[in-house]
Amino acid sequence: MSAAPPPESPPTAPCPPGEPSTSLEALRALVEATAITGERFFDTLVVNLTRSLGVRHALVGEVDSADPERLKVLAVAWDGKLGARYTYDLAGTPCQGVVRAGELAYYPSGVAQLFPDEGLIRRGAEAFMGVPLVAPDGARIGALVVLHDGPIDERKEPAAILRIFAGRAAAELTALRGEALARERDNMLRYALHAARMVTFDVDLVRRVGAWSDGAAELLGRTEATFDGSFPALLDCTVPEDRARLVEANDAIRAGRMTRVDLSFRIALPGGRERWLQARGTVATGPDGRGVRLSGVMADVTERRRLEEQLQQSLKLDAIGRLAGGIAHDFNNLLTVIRSYGQLAEEALDERHPARELVTPICEAADRGAALTRQLLAFARRQVIQPRLVDPCELVAALGRLLRRLLGDSVDLQLDLAVGAWPVRIDPGQLEQVLVNLAVNARDAMPAGGTLVIAAQNAVLGPDEAAERLLRPGEHVLVRVRDGGAGMDEATARRAFEPFFTTKGPDHGTGLGLATCHGIVAEHGGTLTVESVPGRGTRFVMTLPRRT
Repeated sequence: MSAAPPPESPPTAPCPPGEPSTSLEALRALVEATAITGERFFDTLVVNLTRSLGVRHALVGEVDSADPERLKVLAVAWDGKLGARYTYDLAGTPCQGVVRAGELAYYPSGVAQLFPDEGLIRRGAEAFMGVPLVAPDGARIGALVVLHDGPIDERKEPAAILRIFAGRAAAELTALRGEALARERDNMLRYALHAARMVTFDVDLVRRVGAWSDGAAELLGRTEATFDGSFPALLDCTVPEDRARLVEANDAIRAGRMTRVDLSFRIALPGGRERWLQARGTVATGPDGRGVRLSGVMADVTERRRLEEQLQQSLKLDAIGRLAGGIAHDFNNLLTVIRSYGQLAEEALDERHPARELVTPICEAADRGAALTRQLLAFARRQVIQPRLVDPCELVAALGRLLRRLLGDSVDLQLDLAVGAWPVRIDPGQLEQVLVNLAVNARDAMPAGGTLVIAAQNAVLGPDEAAERLLRPGEHVLVRVRDGGAGMDEATARRAFEPFFTTKGPDHGTGLGLATCHGIVAEHGGTLTVESVPGRGTRFVMTLPRRT
Protein backbone atom coordinates (compact mmCIF):
# COMPACT_ATOMS: atom_id res chain seq x y z
CA MET A 1 0.00 0.00 0.00
CA SER A 2 2.39 2.63 -1.33
CA ALA A 3 2.25 6.14 0.02
CA ALA A 4 4.15 9.39 0.19
CA PRO A 5 6.02 10.02 3.45
CA PRO A 6 4.28 12.23 6.01
CA PRO A 7 5.20 15.93 6.22
CA GLU A 8 7.57 17.01 8.94
CA SER A 9 5.04 19.16 10.84
CA PRO A 10 1.51 18.30 9.77
CA PRO A 11 -1.47 19.96 11.47
CA THR A 12 -3.30 18.00 14.11
CA ALA A 13 -7.04 17.56 14.44
CA PRO A 14 -8.87 18.26 17.70
CA CYS A 15 -9.05 15.37 20.13
CA PRO A 16 -10.03 15.07 23.76
CA PRO A 17 -6.98 14.81 26.00
CA GLY A 18 -5.87 11.37 27.09
CA GLU A 19 -6.52 7.99 25.54
CA PRO A 20 -9.97 6.46 26.17
CA SER A 21 -9.75 3.09 27.83
CA THR A 22 -13.10 1.68 26.70
CA SER A 23 -14.86 1.30 23.35
CA LEU A 24 -17.67 3.59 24.57
CA GLU A 25 -15.25 6.36 25.42
CA ALA A 26 -13.47 5.89 22.07
CA LEU A 27 -16.78 6.11 20.20
CA ARG A 28 -17.84 9.21 22.15
CA ALA A 29 -14.54 10.91 21.37
CA LEU A 30 -14.89 10.13 17.67
CA VAL A 31 -18.49 11.39 17.52
CA GLU A 32 -17.54 14.66 19.20
CA ALA A 33 -14.49 15.11 16.99
CA THR A 34 -16.24 14.35 13.69
CA ALA A 35 -19.31 16.52 14.12
CA ILE A 36 -18.01 18.76 11.34
CA THR A 37 -18.78 18.19 7.66
CA GLY A 38 -17.00 18.51 4.33
CA GLU A 39 -13.42 17.54 3.56
CA ARG A 40 -12.27 18.46 7.10
CA PHE A 41 -14.42 15.59 8.36
CA PHE A 42 -12.03 13.02 6.84
CA ASP A 43 -8.96 14.72 8.35
CA THR A 44 -10.54 14.73 11.81
CA LEU A 45 -11.74 11.14 11.42
CA VAL A 46 -8.39 9.53 10.62
CA VAL A 47 -6.45 11.45 13.26
CA ASN A 48 -8.90 10.55 16.01
CA LEU A 49 -9.15 6.94 14.85
CA THR A 50 -5.44 6.51 15.44
CA ARG A 51 -5.68 8.06 18.91
CA SER A 52 -8.94 6.46 19.99
CA LEU A 53 -8.09 2.95 18.76
CA GLY A 54 -4.44 3.17 19.77
CA VAL A 55 -3.10 2.41 16.25
CA ARG A 56 -0.28 4.09 14.37
CA HIS A 57 -1.92 4.65 10.98
CA ALA A 58 -5.42 5.31 9.56
CA LEU A 59 -6.65 6.35 6.15
CA VAL A 60 -9.89 6.90 4.27
CA GLY A 61 -9.86 6.59 0.49
CA GLU A 62 -12.17 7.01 -2.50
CA VAL A 63 -12.26 4.67 -5.51
CA ASP A 64 -11.01 6.65 -8.50
CA SER A 65 -13.97 7.18 -10.83
CA ALA A 66 -11.61 7.29 -13.80
CA ASP A 67 -9.81 4.07 -12.79
CA PRO A 68 -11.65 1.68 -10.39
CA GLU A 69 -8.36 -0.14 -9.70
CA ARG A 70 -6.89 2.89 -7.94
CA LEU A 71 -7.71 4.45 -4.58
CA LYS A 72 -7.46 8.20 -3.97
CA VAL A 73 -6.57 8.83 -0.33
CA LEU A 74 -8.81 11.59 1.05
CA ALA A 75 -7.04 11.75 4.43
CA VAL A 76 -4.24 9.80 6.13
CA ALA A 77 -2.83 9.98 9.66
CA TRP A 78 0.60 8.86 10.89
CA ASP A 79 1.01 8.51 14.62
CA GLY A 80 -1.92 10.85 15.26
CA LYS A 81 -0.87 13.50 12.73
CA LEU A 82 -2.11 14.27 9.20
CA GLY A 83 -0.06 13.18 6.22
CA ALA A 84 -0.01 14.11 2.55
CA ARG A 85 -2.73 12.75 0.27
CA TYR A 86 -1.81 10.36 -2.55
CA THR A 87 -3.21 7.79 -4.96
CA TYR A 88 -2.16 4.15 -5.22
CA ASP A 89 -2.99 0.93 -7.07
CA LEU A 90 -5.30 -1.47 -5.24
CA ALA A 91 -3.76 -4.57 -6.82
CA GLY A 92 -1.64 -6.54 -4.38
CA THR A 93 -2.91 -4.68 -1.30
CA PRO A 94 -5.39 -5.76 1.38
CA CYS A 95 -7.58 -2.81 0.38
CA GLN A 96 -8.29 -4.55 -2.91
CA GLY A 97 -10.25 -7.26 -1.11
CA VAL A 98 -12.10 -4.70 1.01
CA VAL A 99 -13.36 -2.81 -2.04
CA ARG A 100 -14.08 -5.85 -4.21
CA ALA A 101 -15.65 -8.10 -1.56
CA GLY A 102 -17.47 -5.25 0.11
CA GLU A 103 -16.95 -6.55 3.64
CA LEU A 104 -14.63 -6.16 6.62
CA ALA A 105 -11.09 -7.51 6.21
CA TYR A 106 -8.96 -8.20 9.29
CA TYR A 107 -5.39 -9.45 9.43
CA PRO A 108 -4.31 -9.54 13.10
CA SER A 109 -0.64 -10.22 12.19
CA GLY A 110 1.78 -10.73 9.30
CA VAL A 111 -0.05 -8.42 6.87
CA ALA A 112 3.23 -7.21 5.32
CA GLN A 113 4.20 -10.82 4.63
CA LEU A 114 0.78 -11.70 3.16
CA PHE A 115 0.80 -8.56 0.99
CA PRO A 116 4.43 -7.64 0.24
CA ASP A 117 3.47 -4.09 -0.57
CA GLU A 118 6.23 -1.49 -0.36
CA GLY A 119 4.14 0.85 1.76
CA LEU A 120 3.21 -1.82 4.31
CA ILE A 121 6.80 -2.98 4.58
CA ARG A 122 8.22 0.51 4.95
CA ARG A 123 5.79 1.32 7.75
CA GLY A 124 6.42 -1.95 9.57
CA ALA A 125 2.72 -2.84 9.44
CA GLU A 126 1.77 -5.98 11.35
CA ALA A 127 -2.03 -5.76 11.74
CA PHE A 128 -4.64 -4.48 9.26
CA MET A 129 -8.36 -3.81 9.53
CA GLY A 130 -10.50 -2.22 6.80
CA VAL A 131 -14.17 -1.77 5.88
CA PRO A 132 -15.70 -0.58 2.58
CA LEU A 133 -17.53 2.70 2.05
CA VAL A 134 -20.88 1.86 0.48
CA ALA A 135 -23.05 4.42 -1.35
CA PRO A 136 -26.86 4.45 -0.94
CA ASP A 137 -27.23 2.62 -4.26
CA GLY A 138 -24.98 -0.20 -3.02
CA ALA A 139 -21.87 0.82 -4.96
CA ARG A 140 -18.54 0.41 -3.13
CA ILE A 141 -16.96 3.85 -3.35
CA GLY A 142 -14.01 3.65 -0.96
CA ALA A 143 -12.43 2.17 2.16
CA LEU A 144 -11.72 3.09 5.79
CA VAL A 145 -8.51 1.43 7.07
CA VAL A 146 -6.34 1.27 10.21
CA LEU A 147 -2.80 -0.20 10.48
CA HIS A 148 -0.63 -0.98 13.48
CA ASP A 149 2.87 -2.33 14.08
CA GLY A 150 1.49 -4.74 16.66
CA PRO A 151 -1.83 -6.34 17.60
CA ILE A 152 -4.92 -4.12 17.43
CA ASP A 153 -6.60 -3.84 20.83
CA GLU A 154 -9.89 -5.67 20.26
CA ARG A 155 -11.22 -4.53 23.64
CA LYS A 156 -11.97 -1.20 21.97
CA GLU A 157 -14.15 -3.01 19.42
CA PRO A 158 -12.34 -1.55 16.39
CA ALA A 159 -14.51 -3.44 13.87
CA ALA A 160 -17.75 -1.95 15.23
CA ILE A 161 -16.27 1.53 15.34
CA LEU A 162 -14.93 1.25 11.79
CA ARG A 163 -18.33 0.07 10.51
CA ILE A 164 -20.11 2.95 12.23
CA PHE A 165 -17.79 5.59 10.84
CA ALA A 166 -17.56 3.93 7.43
CA GLY A 167 -21.27 4.62 7.08
CA ARG A 168 -20.74 8.19 8.20
CA ALA A 169 -17.77 8.59 5.82
CA ALA A 170 -19.76 7.08 2.91
CA ALA A 171 -22.59 9.54 3.52
CA GLU A 172 -20.16 12.47 3.62
CA LEU A 173 -18.38 11.29 0.47
CA THR A 174 -21.71 10.84 -1.34
CA ALA A 175 -22.74 14.35 -0.32
CA LEU A 176 -19.44 15.80 -1.52
CA ARG A 177 -19.79 13.97 -4.81
CA GLY A 178 -23.31 15.32 -5.20
CA GLU A 179 -22.10 18.84 -4.47
CA ALA A 180 -19.26 18.44 -6.96
CA LEU A 181 -21.69 17.18 -9.61
CA ALA A 182 -24.05 20.07 -8.89
CA ARG A 183 -21.16 22.54 -9.18
CA GLU A 184 -20.09 20.96 -12.46
CA ARG A 185 -23.61 21.20 -13.83
CA ASP A 186 -23.91 24.79 -12.62
CA ASN A 187 -20.63 25.62 -14.30
CA MET A 188 -21.73 23.94 -17.53
CA LEU A 189 -25.00 25.88 -17.43
CA ARG A 190 -23.15 29.10 -16.67
CA TYR A 191 -20.71 28.54 -19.54
CA ALA A 192 -23.58 27.66 -21.91
CA LEU A 193 -25.56 30.74 -20.92
CA HIS A 194 -22.50 32.93 -21.33
CA ALA A 195 -21.73 31.46 -24.76
CA ALA A 196 -25.34 31.98 -25.86
CA ARG A 197 -25.40 35.51 -24.39
CA MET A 198 -28.32 34.48 -22.24
CA VAL A 199 -29.25 34.88 -18.56
CA THR A 200 -31.94 33.39 -16.33
CA PHE A 201 -34.26 35.28 -14.03
CA ASP A 202 -36.63 34.40 -11.20
CA VAL A 203 -38.86 37.24 -10.02
CA ASP A 204 -41.02 37.26 -6.89
CA LEU A 205 -43.96 39.34 -8.09
CA VAL A 206 -45.38 39.74 -4.58
CA ARG A 207 -42.22 40.97 -2.87
CA ARG A 208 -41.11 42.70 -6.11
CA VAL A 209 -37.57 41.31 -5.98
CA GLY A 210 -35.74 39.37 -8.66
CA ALA A 211 -32.81 36.97 -8.79
CA TRP A 212 -30.70 36.95 -11.97
CA SER A 213 -27.90 34.66 -13.08
CA ASP A 214 -24.35 35.89 -13.60
CA GLY A 215 -23.89 38.27 -16.49
CA ALA A 216 -27.31 39.95 -16.31
CA ALA A 217 -25.90 43.41 -15.69
CA GLU A 218 -23.39 42.96 -18.51
CA LEU A 219 -26.15 41.82 -20.88
CA LEU A 220 -28.11 44.96 -20.03
CA GLY A 221 -25.06 47.16 -20.54
CA ARG A 222 -24.89 48.06 -16.86
CA THR A 223 -22.74 47.26 -13.83
CA GLU A 224 -23.67 45.21 -10.80
CA ALA A 225 -23.89 48.44 -8.82
CA THR A 226 -26.41 50.06 -11.17
CA PHE A 227 -28.71 47.07 -11.79
CA ASP A 228 -30.49 45.59 -8.76
CA GLY A 229 -32.69 43.12 -10.67
CA SER A 230 -35.94 45.00 -10.13
CA PHE A 231 -38.47 45.87 -12.82
CA PRO A 232 -37.85 49.64 -12.48
CA ALA A 233 -34.13 48.98 -13.06
CA LEU A 234 -34.94 46.93 -16.16
CA LEU A 235 -37.31 49.62 -17.37
CA ASP A 236 -34.60 52.21 -16.88
CA CYS A 237 -32.36 50.22 -19.29
CA THR A 238 -35.06 50.05 -21.97
CA VAL A 239 -35.25 52.56 -24.81
CA PRO A 240 -38.16 55.00 -24.28
CA GLU A 241 -40.09 53.75 -27.33
CA ASP A 242 -40.34 50.20 -25.89
CA ARG A 243 -41.10 50.99 -22.27
CA ALA A 244 -44.86 51.14 -22.75
CA ARG A 245 -44.90 47.53 -24.02
CA LEU A 246 -42.91 46.37 -20.97
CA VAL A 247 -45.23 48.20 -18.59
CA GLU A 248 -48.28 46.71 -20.33
CA ALA A 249 -46.79 43.21 -20.16
CA ASN A 250 -45.84 43.67 -16.50
CA ASP A 251 -49.40 44.71 -15.62
CA ALA A 252 -50.82 41.72 -17.50
CA ILE A 253 -48.42 39.33 -15.74
CA ARG A 254 -49.28 40.63 -12.27
CA ALA A 255 -53.01 40.53 -13.03
CA GLY A 256 -52.74 36.92 -14.24
CA ARG A 257 -53.84 37.77 -17.80
CA MET A 258 -50.50 36.60 -19.19
CA THR A 259 -49.07 33.26 -18.06
CA ARG A 260 -46.49 32.79 -20.82
CA VAL A 261 -44.09 35.57 -21.74
CA ASP A 262 -42.42 36.04 -25.13
CA LEU A 263 -41.37 39.65 -25.47
CA SER A 264 -38.70 41.43 -27.53
CA PHE A 265 -37.47 44.91 -26.67
CA ARG A 266 -34.45 47.17 -27.00
CA ILE A 267 -32.11 48.44 -24.33
CA ALA A 268 -29.99 51.56 -24.55
CA LEU A 269 -26.24 51.06 -24.35
CA PRO A 270 -23.57 53.66 -23.66
CA GLY A 271 -22.63 55.64 -26.74
CA GLY A 272 -26.14 55.69 -28.17
CA ARG A 273 -26.10 52.06 -29.32
CA GLU A 274 -29.04 49.68 -28.87
CA ARG A 275 -29.31 45.95 -28.18
CA TRP A 276 -32.30 43.72 -28.87
CA LEU A 277 -33.27 41.33 -26.06
CA GLN A 278 -35.88 38.59 -26.02
CA ALA A 279 -37.45 37.49 -22.72
CA ARG A 280 -39.29 34.19 -22.47
CA GLY A 281 -40.79 32.85 -19.28
CA THR A 282 -43.62 31.22 -17.39
CA VAL A 283 -45.83 32.88 -14.78
CA ALA A 284 -47.01 31.03 -11.66
CA THR A 285 -50.33 32.25 -10.29
CA GLY A 286 -51.78 32.25 -6.79
CA PRO A 287 -55.21 31.12 -5.56
CA ASP A 288 -56.71 34.43 -6.67
CA GLY A 289 -55.39 33.99 -10.21
CA ARG A 290 -52.87 36.80 -9.95
CA GLY A 291 -49.24 36.29 -10.90
CA VAL A 292 -46.92 35.50 -7.99
CA ARG A 293 -43.72 34.33 -9.70
CA LEU A 294 -42.06 34.80 -13.10
CA SER A 295 -39.21 32.56 -14.20
CA GLY A 296 -37.49 32.41 -17.55
CA VAL A 297 -34.54 33.36 -19.73
CA MET A 298 -33.43 36.52 -21.50
CA ALA A 299 -31.19 36.42 -24.56
CA ASP A 300 -29.33 38.87 -26.77
CA VAL A 301 -30.98 38.55 -30.21
CA THR A 302 -29.42 41.63 -31.77
CA GLU A 303 -27.50 39.66 -34.37
CA ARG A 304 -30.50 37.52 -35.22
CA ARG A 305 -32.69 40.60 -35.63
CA ARG A 306 -30.08 42.18 -37.85
CA LEU A 307 -29.90 39.10 -40.06
CA GLU A 308 -33.69 38.88 -40.22
CA GLU A 309 -33.90 42.52 -41.22
CA GLN A 310 -31.24 41.97 -43.86
CA LEU A 311 -33.11 38.96 -45.19
CA GLN A 312 -36.44 40.79 -45.29
CA GLN A 313 -34.84 43.77 -46.96
CA SER A 314 -33.14 41.52 -49.51
CA LEU A 315 -36.41 39.79 -50.34
CA LYS A 316 -38.21 43.11 -50.51
CA LEU A 317 -35.60 44.45 -52.92
CA ASP A 318 -35.95 41.34 -55.04
CA ALA A 319 -39.75 41.68 -55.18
CA ILE A 320 -39.55 45.38 -55.96
CA GLY A 321 -36.97 44.65 -58.63
CA ARG A 322 -39.29 42.14 -60.29
CA LEU A 323 -42.21 44.59 -60.20
CA ALA A 324 -40.03 47.41 -61.44
CA GLY A 325 -38.72 45.20 -64.22
CA GLY A 326 -42.22 44.53 -65.51
CA ILE A 327 -43.19 48.20 -65.37
CA ALA A 328 -39.91 49.38 -66.88
CA HIS A 329 -40.35 46.97 -69.82
CA ASP A 330 -43.63 48.58 -70.90
CA PHE A 331 -42.40 52.07 -70.08
CA ASN A 332 -39.30 51.58 -72.18
CA ASN A 333 -41.47 50.52 -75.11
CA LEU A 334 -43.33 53.83 -74.88
CA LEU A 335 -40.10 55.77 -74.57
CA THR A 336 -38.68 53.98 -77.59
CA VAL A 337 -41.66 55.06 -79.67
CA ILE A 338 -41.41 58.64 -78.44
CA ARG A 339 -37.65 58.78 -79.04
CA SER A 340 -37.93 57.20 -82.49
CA TYR A 341 -40.62 59.58 -83.72
CA GLY A 342 -38.69 62.49 -82.26
CA GLN A 343 -35.58 61.49 -84.19
CA LEU A 344 -37.61 61.12 -87.40
CA ALA A 345 -39.09 64.59 -86.87
CA GLU A 346 -35.65 66.08 -86.30
CA GLU A 347 -34.35 64.54 -89.51
CA ALA A 348 -37.38 65.73 -91.48
CA LEU A 349 -37.15 69.32 -90.33
CA ASP A 350 -34.62 71.83 -91.56
CA GLU A 351 -32.30 73.18 -88.88
CA ARG A 352 -33.81 76.63 -89.37
CA HIS A 353 -37.40 75.37 -89.11
CA PRO A 354 -39.16 76.90 -86.03
CA ALA A 355 -40.76 73.52 -85.08
CA ARG A 356 -37.34 71.92 -84.61
CA GLU A 357 -36.94 73.77 -81.32
CA LEU A 358 -40.09 71.97 -80.09
CA VAL A 359 -38.97 68.50 -81.18
CA THR A 360 -35.56 68.58 -79.53
CA PRO A 361 -36.91 68.87 -75.92
CA ILE A 362 -39.16 65.86 -76.64
CA CYS A 363 -36.15 63.72 -77.47
CA GLU A 364 -34.24 65.01 -74.46
CA ALA A 365 -37.20 64.23 -72.17
CA ALA A 366 -37.35 60.69 -73.58
CA ASP A 367 -33.66 60.24 -72.78
CA ARG A 368 -34.20 61.45 -69.23
CA GLY A 369 -37.16 59.05 -68.89
CA ALA A 370 -34.93 56.15 -69.96
CA ALA A 371 -32.38 57.17 -67.32
CA LEU A 372 -35.08 57.30 -64.68
CA THR A 373 -36.25 53.83 -65.71
CA ARG A 374 -32.75 52.47 -65.19
CA GLN A 375 -32.67 54.06 -61.74
CA LEU A 376 -36.04 52.52 -60.91
CA LEU A 377 -34.63 49.04 -61.47
CA ALA A 378 -31.90 49.64 -58.85
CA PHE A 379 -33.97 51.62 -56.38
CA ALA A 380 -35.64 50.32 -53.21
CA ARG A 381 -36.53 52.26 -50.10
CA ARG A 382 -36.22 50.80 -46.56
CA GLN A 383 -39.58 50.83 -44.76
CA VAL A 384 -40.53 50.57 -41.09
CA ILE A 385 -42.85 47.64 -40.30
CA GLN A 386 -46.13 49.01 -38.95
CA PRO A 387 -48.94 46.48 -38.39
CA ARG A 388 -52.45 47.94 -38.68
CA LEU A 389 -55.99 46.84 -39.40
CA VAL A 390 -56.22 45.79 -43.04
CA ASP A 391 -59.07 44.64 -45.28
CA PRO A 392 -57.37 41.65 -46.98
CA CYS A 393 -59.73 41.70 -49.96
CA GLU A 394 -59.02 45.37 -50.68
CA LEU A 395 -55.29 44.78 -50.45
CA VAL A 396 -55.40 41.75 -52.77
CA ALA A 397 -57.54 43.65 -55.27
CA ALA A 398 -55.12 46.59 -55.30
CA LEU A 399 -52.13 44.29 -55.62
CA GLY A 400 -53.76 42.40 -58.49
CA ARG A 401 -52.97 45.13 -61.00
CA LEU A 402 -49.26 44.92 -60.22
CA LEU A 403 -49.26 41.11 -60.10
CA ARG A 404 -50.65 40.89 -63.64
CA ARG A 405 -47.65 42.82 -64.91
CA LEU A 406 -45.26 40.71 -62.83
CA LEU A 407 -46.74 37.39 -63.94
CA GLY A 408 -46.82 38.22 -67.64
CA ASP A 409 -49.31 37.37 -70.36
CA SER A 410 -48.89 33.58 -70.03
CA VAL A 411 -50.46 33.48 -66.56
CA ASP A 412 -54.17 34.15 -66.09
CA LEU A 413 -54.64 35.78 -62.66
CA GLN A 414 -58.12 35.31 -61.19
CA LEU A 415 -59.30 36.95 -57.96
CA ASP A 416 -62.08 35.41 -55.87
CA LEU A 417 -62.69 37.89 -53.06
CA ALA A 418 -65.57 37.57 -50.61
CA VAL A 419 -67.71 40.58 -49.76
CA GLY A 420 -67.48 41.78 -46.15
CA ALA A 421 -64.17 40.17 -45.27
CA TRP A 422 -63.14 40.61 -41.65
CA PRO A 423 -60.17 42.88 -40.91
CA VAL A 424 -56.78 41.45 -39.89
CA ARG A 425 -53.86 43.18 -38.15
CA ILE A 426 -50.76 42.95 -40.31
CA ASP A 427 -48.17 45.16 -41.96
CA PRO A 428 -49.58 45.76 -45.48
CA GLY A 429 -46.11 45.73 -46.99
CA GLN A 430 -45.34 42.35 -45.46
CA LEU A 431 -48.66 40.89 -46.61
CA GLU A 432 -47.88 42.13 -50.12
CA GLN A 433 -44.43 40.53 -49.83
CA VAL A 434 -46.00 37.16 -48.98
CA LEU A 435 -48.49 37.36 -51.86
CA VAL A 436 -45.85 38.46 -54.37
CA ASN A 437 -43.55 35.63 -53.31
CA LEU A 438 -46.31 33.03 -53.61
CA ALA A 439 -47.39 34.44 -56.98
CA VAL A 440 -43.84 34.36 -58.37
CA ASN A 441 -43.40 30.77 -57.16
CA ALA A 442 -46.67 29.86 -58.90
CA ARG A 443 -45.51 31.50 -62.13
CA ASP A 444 -42.22 29.57 -61.99
CA ALA A 445 -44.21 26.34 -61.44
CA MET A 446 -46.12 27.02 -64.69
CA PRO A 447 -43.39 27.73 -67.29
CA ALA A 448 -45.84 27.10 -70.12
CA GLY A 449 -48.48 29.33 -68.53
CA GLY A 450 -51.66 28.55 -66.65
CA THR A 451 -54.15 29.91 -64.14
CA LEU A 452 -53.38 31.44 -60.75
CA VAL A 453 -56.29 31.96 -58.36
CA ILE A 454 -56.06 34.15 -55.25
CA ALA A 455 -59.13 33.84 -53.01
CA ALA A 456 -60.03 35.42 -49.67
CA GLN A 457 -62.94 34.53 -47.40
CA ASN A 458 -64.07 34.47 -43.77
CA ALA A 459 -63.99 31.20 -41.80
CA VAL A 460 -64.89 30.07 -38.30
CA LEU A 461 -62.48 27.36 -37.12
CA GLY A 462 -63.72 24.71 -34.72
CA PRO A 463 -61.53 23.14 -32.03
CA ASP A 464 -60.27 20.27 -34.21
CA GLU A 465 -59.44 22.36 -37.27
CA ALA A 466 -57.87 25.08 -35.14
CA ALA A 467 -55.72 22.53 -33.29
CA GLU A 468 -54.57 21.09 -36.63
CA ARG A 469 -53.44 24.56 -37.70
CA LEU A 470 -51.98 25.33 -34.21
CA LEU A 471 -54.44 28.20 -33.76
CA ARG A 472 -57.16 29.14 -31.30
CA PRO A 473 -60.74 28.34 -32.33
CA GLY A 474 -62.76 31.28 -33.60
CA GLU A 475 -63.05 33.73 -36.47
CA HIS A 476 -60.29 33.88 -39.06
CA VAL A 477 -59.67 35.02 -42.62
CA LEU A 478 -58.36 32.52 -45.18
CA VAL A 479 -56.28 33.72 -48.14
CA ARG A 480 -55.65 30.95 -50.69
CA VAL A 481 -53.15 31.04 -53.55
CA ARG A 482 -53.72 28.14 -55.99
CA ASP A 483 -51.83 27.37 -59.19
CA GLY A 484 -52.16 24.67 -61.87
CA GLY A 485 -48.47 23.83 -62.02
CA ALA A 486 -46.51 20.63 -61.68
CA GLY A 487 -47.18 20.30 -57.95
CA MET A 488 -45.02 18.60 -55.32
CA ASP A 489 -44.90 15.16 -53.77
CA GLU A 490 -45.55 14.73 -50.04
CA ALA A 491 -41.87 14.62 -49.05
CA THR A 492 -41.13 17.86 -50.93
CA ALA A 493 -44.22 19.60 -49.55
CA ARG A 494 -43.15 18.76 -45.98
CA ARG A 495 -39.90 20.66 -46.56
CA ALA A 496 -41.46 23.62 -48.40
CA PHE A 497 -40.95 26.05 -45.50
CA GLU A 498 -37.51 24.75 -44.54
CA PRO A 499 -34.88 27.51 -44.86
CA PHE A 500 -32.50 27.10 -47.81
CA PHE A 501 -34.54 24.22 -49.27
CA THR A 502 -35.48 24.85 -52.91
CA THR A 503 -36.51 22.79 -55.92
CA LYS A 504 -35.09 25.42 -58.26
CA GLY A 505 -31.59 25.46 -59.66
CA PRO A 506 -28.73 27.17 -57.80
CA ASP A 507 -29.06 30.28 -59.99
CA HIS A 508 -32.83 30.60 -59.64
CA GLY A 509 -33.61 30.44 -55.93
CA THR A 510 -32.16 30.78 -52.43
CA GLY A 511 -34.71 28.66 -50.57
CA LEU A 512 -35.51 31.54 -48.22
CA GLY A 513 -38.70 32.90 -49.79
CA LEU A 514 -41.25 30.47 -48.35
CA ALA A 515 -39.42 30.33 -45.01
CA THR A 516 -39.71 34.09 -44.75
CA CYS A 517 -43.39 34.01 -45.76
CA HIS A 518 -44.05 31.43 -43.07
CA GLY A 519 -42.26 33.59 -40.49
CA ILE A 520 -44.15 36.75 -41.46
CA VAL A 521 -47.53 35.05 -41.12
CA ALA A 522 -46.57 33.41 -37.83
CA GLU A 523 -45.31 36.75 -36.46
CA HIS A 524 -48.80 38.16 -37.00
CA GLY A 525 -50.50 35.30 -35.16
CA GLY A 526 -51.43 33.20 -38.19
CA THR A 527 -50.28 30.11 -40.06
CA LEU A 528 -49.22 29.32 -43.62
CA THR A 529 -49.81 25.77 -44.88
CA VAL A 530 -49.33 24.04 -48.22
CA GLU A 531 -51.34 21.38 -50.04
CA SER A 532 -49.97 19.89 -53.24
CA VAL A 533 -50.49 16.90 -55.56
CA PRO A 534 -48.00 16.05 -58.35
CA GLY A 535 -49.47 17.05 -61.70
CA ARG A 536 -52.43 18.87 -60.15
CA GLY A 537 -50.88 22.03 -58.78
CA THR A 538 -50.25 23.58 -55.37
CA ARG A 539 -52.38 25.56 -52.94
CA PHE A 540 -51.01 27.75 -50.15
CA VAL A 541 -53.46 28.73 -47.38
CA MET A 542 -52.77 31.75 -45.19
CA THR A 543 -54.90 31.80 -42.02
CA LEU A 544 -55.01 35.07 -40.08
CA PRO A 545 -57.07 35.77 -36.93
CA ARG A 546 -59.83 38.35 -37.11
CA ARG A 547 -58.97 41.61 -35.34
CA THR A 548 -61.12 44.53 -34.30
